[in-house]
Amino acid sequence: MKNASAAGSLTKREQEVLELLAVGMTNREIAAHLGVAARTVENHVERVLSKLGVSSRTRAILEAQRTGLLGADIAAGADSAPATPLNNLPLQLTRLLGREEDLAEVGALLDAHRLLTLSGAGGVGKTRLALKLSADLLDRYSQGIWFCDFSTFSDPQFVGRAVANVLGVQERADQPLSNAIVRALKRRHTLLVFDNCEHVVPAVAELTDEILHNCPNVRILATSREPLGIIGEIVYRVRSLPFPDGTTILNADAAMGYEAIALFVDRARALEGRFALTNANATVVGEICCRLDGIPLAIELAAARVRVLSIESLAEKLANHFRVLSGGDRTALPRHQTMRALIDWSYDHLSKAEQTLFRRLAIFGGGFTLELASTVCADASIAEVDVLDLLAALIDKSLVQTDFEHATRYRLLDSTRQYAREKLDDSGEYDALAHAHAAAMLELAERLDATWESTPDPIWFAQARSELQNWRTALEWTLQGRGESRLGQRIAGSLDIVWQRYLAVEGWHWVRAALETVDEITPPAVHARLELAEAHIGSLLDYSKASLSAAERALGLYAQLTDPSKLVFAQGAMGRGLILGRRFAEGEALLRSALQGARALGRPKLTGIILHDLAGAHYTEGDASGACALLAEALALRRESGIANETSAIITLNLSTIKFCIGEPEEALTLAREAGAALRAENCLSTLPRALNNTALYLVALGRFTDARAPAREALILARELGFHIDTAFALESLAAITALPAGPYGSDAGDDRVRAARLLGFVDARFAEIEFVREYP
Repeated sequence: MKNASAAGSLTKREQEVLELLAVGMTNREIAAHLGVAARTVENHVERVLSKLGVSSRTRAILEAQRTGLLGADIAAGADSAPATPLNNLPLQLTRLLGREEDLAEVGALLDAHRLLTLSGAGGVGKTRLALKLSADLLDRYSQGIWFCDFSTFSDPQFVGRAVANVLGVQERADQPLSNAIVRALKRRHTLLVFDNCEHVVPAVAELTDEILHNCPNVRILATSREPLGIIGEIVYRVRSLPFPDGTTILNADAAMGYEAIALFVDRARALEGRFALTNANATVVGEICCRLDGIPLAIELAAARVRVLSIESLAEKLANHFRVLSGGDRTALPRHQTMRALIDWSYDHLSKAEQTLFRRLAIFGGGFTLELASTVCADASIAEVDVLDLLAALIDKSLVQTDFEHATRYRLLDSTRQYAREKLDDSGEYDALAHAHAAAMLELAERLDATWESTPDPIWFAQARSELQNWRTALEWTLQGRGESRLGQRIAGSLDIVWQRYLAVEGWHWVRAALETVDEITPPAVHARLELAEAHIGSLLDYSKASLSAAERALGLYAQLTDPSKLVFAQGAMGRGLILGRRFAEGEALLRSALQGARALGRPKLTGIILHDLAGAHYTEGDASGACALLAEALALRRESGIANETSAIITLNLSTIKFCIGEPEEALTLAREAGAALRAENCLSTLPRALNNTALYLVALGRFTDARAPAREALILARELGFHIDTAFALESLAAITALPAGPYGSDAGDDRVRAARLLGFVDARFAEIEFVREYP
């Protein structure tokens, strides 16, 4: 045996190899750790054995310990670790933005469980999250963290070989490779990272199960579009990056608070150094990130286009994701270079029945329930009872997303839906699916219309809000040249209350489009419902003449039908129109008749609306106290009936108007703010601009000009977005007052402010004249 002086002739590299041998690393692990070839390590090991005068690794470690070549901590072997954490994690060339919450949640789950699978749609960032977490945990695993990428494999037999290769395990002919892997891991404290397992799920699941059962100090972090499906697995669904809703007006600072936008900006700057997020383009960047569902890969591919497209052009061209979202990192796997390739892979691995359901789900524009999917997508090729299992399979494979925020709903990401729609078009099934979808959406619209009075408002409006995009999709198909106008007529009319609450301007256009298709064979009830909807929406939008004409036609039609509830609605609409047209006696008589009918029918919601309209009539005729009494009665009725929604807020808002006009601005301000808060809580955008305008007006009247600026500006922005011309004009009027009145009587600045204010007022007057709006002064 060699003496210590001979042993002391080890080179620095040989000493390093000796220390790595002492902690139980194989030649392949040492090679990966040092970044050298395995053959080079073998040569170093041979020289170490020779210089120490021993024939085996075990004896080399003992001799090195005896002669002092190994410190006590290193000589402890498997319970120790070298100074540099052992790993083969690939280096990341770009930083991970955001994901702090995900990292915390995933880290806690991995602490508590031995198998954690990060699941989610392709491109959502599963691998990056796994690599970041692994890098953060390097000091926690004494025998290192070892990364195995299965993305290039399709043959299950290569799974074991890939793991063995990373661990430096030699395959033997006389035993299964999995046995050798388990034996190598049995005493190790290590983390294995299995990436892209969706390619070979059964093989990975089998090997993982064997490791977990036999290697108590090994943990496994997997990434896969679908879970492994074995006992002990915890699945963490990786979510898209947070993004704005696509309608929010953003400045640059607010925009950077969204991780999706921060990623877009970071990647865009890396490729085009002159790119900058500004107040002018922040909202459009937010729209882009919303359209891309916050998917990191899609955002990175889109950001690459800033070299050749303006932000506005990029947003426009995203109507076709797949032409824009290509040309990413040339060193990435082909399926990660374009969004199409990413989804192609998933689609190709579906069963025929799964492919059929997947493409049919593209017909839903705004998500769907299990009931809707079963109704619309089932036919002779897919039984209705099979839809649940097929849907579950698509969810497991991350092609369908689940939303548990309210009632369980499902949706396709926008890029995934575009892909599925192409497949649906190619299948020749589109028109049949569109008809089934429109029929289902009609059934839902008519059911909601029939149950509005009897259903609590929060439940009713939650159901309606979820299906807005689906109704829009159905109307586009039925009323735009597909020959299914009968369905479209019924849908557009039945959504009367929905239009008033959420989409008044759009609803106006759909109802008018449906009315243009009415002919002699249109059922009178369908025609009447459309006319009534036009009357209601027209009144909301201040189209007074059109509203009154439509109400008159609706009343004439309902007078010949047996629908007492709708007859009362029509009387109310007609009465309101007459009052606005200053035909007070006729209007009040109709409203009184409608009130009697609503009370006889036992309809508290309808009764409250008519009381509200009667209050407007009294106020217009100069009876402010009578108007206040009627509004108070309407509020009390709604509260007694458990109805506290946007209609109550509207009544409160009108009460504020009367209070202001009778010289009580402080009380008016309190009521307007109360109404605005309620409307905001109910997400009732159609009336919120008016509440904001009233608030600004009352603050101006009280001389609180600085306080008035914020509600006036918000009213202006919101009214413009909604296309509300009257509310836009009123907001500008308030801003003109805010600009002019605080300026003193002297100085050039005061003059400039008043010039700007005068221009605003000139624009307002021109706008009022254009839409035939007449100011009324109490």
